[in-house]
Amino acid sequence: MPRPNDFKYKYVCFLCAHFHTYSVSNLKTHIGTHFDVRPFACDMCDFRSSRNEKLKVHRFQVHKLR
Repeated sequence: MPRPNDFKYKYVCFLCAHFHTYSVSNLKTHIGTHFDVRPFACDMCDFRSSRNEKLKVHRFQVHKLR
């Protein structure tokens, strides 16, 4: 896959070619969006998220927990 900048972006999404990053963990998280992977689950309801940060925001806003 072509990269916009060979030194700044080490990885490119092979499914959409619109996402590029230097971090392999960011690429793995992005690829999970194509397959609806949501490993972070709320223990108080059925909410699931692809990112831990979104789960923390959910717990604070919905359940008033920190």
